[in-house]
Amino acid sequence: MHVALVTDVDLSNHHLWLLSNQGRSQAAFYILRGLLRLGVEVSVVGPIDNLLGERRLLRTYLGLKSRFYERVRRKAYARQAEPELVELSSNRITERLSTSDHDVVLVLGNALPIGPTGFGGGRPIAYCHDAPMVGLLDFYPHPAFANPCRESRENFLAFEQAALRRCELVMYSCEWSAQKAIEGYGLDPAKVEVVPWGANLDATPSDEDVERMVCARPADPFRLLFFGVEWQREGGDIAVAIAHEMNRRGLETELTVLGCTPPIDGPLPAFIKPLGYADKFTAAGRAMMEATLAQSHFLILPARAEVAAHMLAEANAFGVPCLAPDVGGIATVVVDGINGGLMPRGAGPALYADFIVRTMANPAAYRALARSSARRFKERLSWEVAVRDIKALLERIV
Repeated sequence: MHVALVTDVDLSNHHLWLLSNQGRSQAAFYILRGLLRLGVEVSVVGPIDNLLGERRLLRTYLGLKSRFYERVRRKAYARQAEPELVELSSNRITERLSTSDHDVVLVLGNALPIGPTGFGGGRPIAYCHDAPMVGLLDFYPHPAFANPCRESRENFLAFEQAALRRCELVMYSCEWSAQKAIEGYGLDPAKVEVVPWGANLDATPSDEDVERMVCARPADPFRLLFFGVEWQREGGDIAVAIAHEMNRRGLETELTVLGCTPPIDGPLPAFIKPLGYADKFTAAGRAMMEATLAQSHFLILPARAEVAAHMLAEANAFGVPCLAPDVGGIATVVVDGINGGLMPRGAGPALYADFIVRTMANPAAYRALARSSARRFKERLSWEVAVRDIKALLERIV
C-alpha cells in the first residue's frame, strides 16, 4: 500500500511547530513514523508554503479584512477558511498528488482543501484528526473558536462538511469528536471510526520498569502532576485548589507543574514545583519529563475544554493514573477505576481529593490502579496500537 500523506505541518523540523499546536503536530509525526515502520510506502505532501506567492493584491485585501474584523468588529477572522485560499490550497495539493502513484490519500490536519472537487484524483480519501470544527466552535476558549466572525464560522463549517462527505473514511481520536461530526455534518456513521491517539514518546517503559517505578513512589510527600501548556483551559488553577485541599486535609502534597509557568500573582505557594516547558525532542526535555512522570502518583487534568489529551496516555505509559473530568473526549481515554478517575463535569476540589484520599489509604489498591493504567496504555493508548488500526482501516477502503 502506497499512502500519500497530506499535512499542513513540516514533519521534518519540529522547531517550526507552534507551541499551541504541539499535540497535533506530534501526532502527525508519530503516525508517519508508525506507518513507515509497518512497511507502508508513504509520500509526504505538504506543507504548502507561500500560498499567495506574487498575489500582492489578494494578500493586501486579506490583511485589511483581518484588521477590520479584529479591530472594528472585535471578532476573529480565519484566513485559512477564505474560499479563494481554500481553492488555491486544494489546487496546489492536487498538483502534487498528480505526481504520486499512490493507493490512498491520508489527510492529517486541515480538512478544508478536500472540499473542492479536485484533490483525490480518483483515489479514496481518508481523514484523521482529533476534533471537527463543528465540535470546537463555542467549546474551545481560543478566539478562532469562541469568537469567530460569522463569515469565518460559515466558511469553516461549509468547507469541512463538504470535505468530510467526500472522504471514504473519517478517523477521530475520541467518541465525542466522532459523534459531533456525525450529528453536525450528517455523516454516514459507517465511515466514521474512533482511533485513540497514542503517547507522544519515542520510548516507553517496560513492564519491569513500570513495576519498579510504582513500588518506589513514596507515600510522603504525595506528588500530583499538572502537565499542560494552556493553564486556564486545562484547569491549572483548579489543580492548585486540589493540591491546597489535600494539604488542608493533612496529606502532604506537592504539585509539579510541567509544560507552562503558573500565571499566579505574587510568590507561588510552597507546595507548587514549577518546571516549565519540556521539549520532548531534546535529551534534557525527555529526561525531565520521564523523571517527573516516574515519581508522580497521579496526573491531574481538571480541564474546562479538552478533546483527548496526549498527556493522559503519556502518564499511563509510566503507570501513573489520571484524574480528569468527563469533558469533551476525555471519557474515551480515562476509564473510571481502570486507568484513573473520571470525575463529573465541573467537579470541585473536594471530589478530586476524596478520590485521592480513598485510593491512597490502601497502598495495594493504588499499586493495582497504577498497574492497570500501564496495561490500558499498552492495550489501547499507544501509537503502536493506533497506527496498526489506522493501517488496517486504510487497507479496508483501498
